[in-house]
Amino acid sequence: MKRKILYITEFFFCTSHLVAMAFLLFCLVTTVSAQPKQGMKVKGQVLDESGASLAGADVTLTESSGKSLQTISSEKGEFEFSSVSTGAYILKVSVLGFNSYESESFKVEKSVVAPLEKILMN
Repeated sequence: MKRKILYITEFFFCTSHLVAMAFLLFCLVTTVSAQPKQGMKVKGQVLDESGASLAGADVTLTESSGKSLQTISSEKGEFEFSSVSTGAYILKVSVLGFNSYESESFKVEKSVVAPLEKILMN
């Protein structure tokens, strides 16, 4: 009788460990697959006509679907958008005291960084 109880206990103990391990493995795989895929970067620099950097420019990156990302240029006039999906985009830049800038449509493809030309504000 003790031997049967021992076998049942061993079976339950081993089975519960296997179930727990399977559950943990499932959680790990689900968590890893749920992580967002790293997107591309779009970056550039905003300058005035003389070539001086413009800090504080409002920069908007709009996807063809209408979804947009916004940022502000740094002290060096630089801006960067991270985690950008592949697709067609338009870039808009506005700075107080300057005319607004709107780019032609451009594509972000599988390259990691999509550098833009220096954007001259007038």
